[in-house]
Amino acid sequence: MDSENKNAYGGYMKVTSLEGYRKHEEGSRQWVLKNRPVEEHPTHQRLWKEAEERRAKTLASFPYTVVCEGSYPEHDVAHRWCWLQFGPVQTEKCYDHHSEYPACPLALATKELASGSNKDGSKWAEWRYKDPGVHAHSGVWATFWHGKTGYDYGYSEYCFQNEADRDRFKDIVETLGLGELYEDDMSKPGCDPNGNPSLGTTV
Repeated sequence: MDSENKNAYGGYMKVTSLEGYRKHEEGSRQWVLKNRPVEEHPTHQRLWKEAEERRAKTLASFPYTVVCEGSYPEHDVAHRWCWLQFGPVQTEKCYDHHSEYPACPLALATKELASGSNKDGSKWAEWRYKDPGVHAHSGVWATFWHGKTGYDYGYSEYCFQNEADRDRFKDIVETLGLGELYEDDMSKPGCDPNGNPSLGTTV
């Protein structure tokens, strides 16, 4: 992630449009078309079409959207913030146990503290979560992951049933930060000081 691309609050998350992602995907499509037209181009086109169809289906129920580009931790923080503000995410299959900042109660119930020592003698500690099993959630918001465009960096669309919820999210998302595992400033609205095991948190 390039420090020159940081937002006004010192993070990488930005409210944007789909044009940047579509430009990236068009570059990928042109590379495939030139270098692997037989092996990969049909699959690339099919996946693109299927993604557009899924997005249209999502927007039919959640028409108020914000497109954001940012780092993976920032997307995890934004996802958690929405859970805490608006309730569960609408999803047919929850993957929250993969998040660095899960909000799903079933994922949180599996939390375990792992710790150890580094080669230089310093200590490390982190929360780990297990797969709680296949389950779904119903809610008034949803997300649509468009894709990765860099190392631990990509585009996601946050979709809401209510325009007021969309506006609240849009106003705050760039200020949320990378969360308590990466931020030095715990006053940022996306941080939960109790969620960082290195700060002495106990289960």
